[in-house]
Amino acid sequence: MEDVTPILAPDDPRRQIRCPKDDARDPDLTGHRLSLARIAEAAQSITPAFLGSPQLRCGPLSELAGCDVTWKIETINPIRSFKGRGADYFVAKAVEAGERGPLACASAGNFGHAMAYACRARGLA
Repeated sequence: MEDVTPILAPDDPRRQIRCPKDDARDPDLTGHRLSLARIAEAAQSITPAFLGSPQLRCGPLSELAGCDVTWKIETINPIRSFKGRGADYFVAKAVEAGERGPLACASAGNFGHAMAYACRARGLA
């Protein structure tokens, strides 16, 4: 068990994902960070049907891995995919910024389905 990395506390600064500091395209990388505050802000905009997906501990995989392995069930939301959260957030922000459509998406997969759902739900269909 000494090889297991402990879960970081919610306020631990190492939880934030940062872009490399030498990225010449954008010297101010503060807009490219994933943080709990930004996740909480996004959760306020996302349709509730995409929030609260159940998580279940998988006993056999946990035993095999030597740590808790959790499955997140994404098949109970309207499009049966986690892509709905990102698409819904994107469309919510577009509408908030004054976008009135139409929006286009170069995907026939889950993200395309999610964009169609979000646009229709937010009046951009």
